[in-house]
Amino acid sequence: MAKDLALVLDVGTTSIKALVFDPERQVVAKSYRTISKHISLGGGIVEQDPKEILNTAQTVLRETVRDTGLSIDNYLGLGLTNQRETTVVWDGHTGKPVYPAIVWEDRRTKSRCETLAKTHGQLVREHTGLPIDSYFSASKINWILNHIRTDNTNWLAGTVDTWLMWNLLDSQPHLTDFTNASRTLLFNIKTKTWDEILLELWQVPARLLPKVQHSLSLFGHLRPEVLGSTLPVVAVCGDQQASMYAAKQAGASTKVTYGTGTFVMAELGEEFKLQDGFFTTLTPTKTGFIYAHEAKIGAYAQRIDELLIRGKSLDQVVREMTQATGQKLEQLSPTPNKIILDGGITQALTLLSAQQAANPNIQFVLQQPFDGTALGIAEMIFNQK
Repeated sequence: MAKDLALVLDVGTTSIKALVFDPERQVVAKSYRTISKHISLGGGIVEQDPKEILNTAQTVLRETVRDTGLSIDNYLGLGLTNQRETTVVWDGHTGKPVYPAIVWEDRRTKSRCETLAKTHGQLVREHTGLPIDSYFSASKINWILNHIRTDNTNWLAGTVDTWLMWNLLDSQPHLTDFTNASRTLLFNIKTKTWDEILLELWQVPARLLPKVQHSLSLFGHLRPEVLGSTLPVVAVCGDQQASMYAAKQAGASTKVTYGTGTFVMAELGEEFKLQDGFFTTLTPTKTGFIYAHEAKIGAYAQRIDELLIRGKSLDQVVREMTQATGQKLEQLSPTPNKIILDGGITQALTLLSAQQAANPNIQFVLQQPFDGTALGIAEMIFNQK
């Protein structure tokens, strides 16, 4: 019996997918479910139900494996990619979340972050590659600690990957990978450790935080009751870095993802560098990590969905989107020769030509399949054969 399939769980902000890839990197089965967000516009509050995320993840995994009609023995392993920064805090004894998941979009801590940025902004950027912003996890954990006034002795915290692994893997490991840790504002991307200075700044006890592993490593084994048999979890990576990994396999060191948001990522190498207009972050190689510059340009997916529902042309929004991306790409130094485009919006027929028109001196290539995030995780699984 051939053991040659990769099972991928892709946990996004609006949906959760499970996909099965064959050795030719073709998708042979896929299941998709939407998940809800609870939004209070007045307070900038955006939350999700951690239990819904967990239950939906199990549902799509079971549906996808069922649809292949193959034994779990045919799978090399499971990999997980996820929306980064979104934060879950739960009780390690009861397993119950102490508060809803606070989503990366949530802005309730905006004022607190702006105040801290005036005094500690440069220090934090030098340690993390990131600005002080409510986008990242630290202020979310701090907010929960300050507003849920119960005994927190047994509390655990983490990003979505950590929450899912704790619930789905044998022995309830409290783990994350370097890419997710690097988006918390608590992790020093130079020393690759939780940073005591940052923990003190955000008043987050180290005991709440997970152990950090390389993205391509054994995180544990799926509990048998999830899929009827155990399966090793051998890849965990934040969504944009997973997409970057797939682009690297396609011969590019820069990629653009057109999904819920538009993201640019360009590899830097082994030297830490800061650049205005970009985050500095970690992205995995097969055996280690290198630095990369990343920029989030905007969120066009909702506008496109509205136009599709109304039967309107996408040409204008595609032009706006590719021009904004093109301007950001021109800030990269050196200018990339080749860039991979991935994400659902790349299926718009005019996007490739519009991006090429915006940056005529760069070669743009559409990722195949377009779901570069899931493909990157599949590549990580296959690379460990």
